[in-house]
Amino acid sequence: MQVALDGEDPDAAREALTARDRVREGVGEVERRLFEESNPDADVDYRFAHALHALERTAEHAGNVAEVGLRTAVRTHSMDERPTRESEGGSESAENTQSA
Repeated sequence: MQVALDGEDPDAAREALTARDRVREGVGEVERRLFEESNPDADVDYRFAHALHALERTAEHAGNVAEVGLRTAVRTHSMDERPTRESEGGSESAENTQSA
């Protein structure tokens, strides 16, 4: 985590943002299947849904740390401010990070 915060490894921060995006997609898919494919008469195990939400929040927090690291890297000139291929067509947070 320190590497992401101090801005010395912007690639690690980008990887964390990519992982966060994959978690978002995966959690959304699992939640849809959980609620769409369950028997309407049966109670859905909300503990499982709560665990998925906690996993998603953890990924969001990791993404926040990665964004701080990228901003630090830009400010300390560990990287330039040009968008990478990953962030050009990518996520909203990568675009926000490049504008910081």
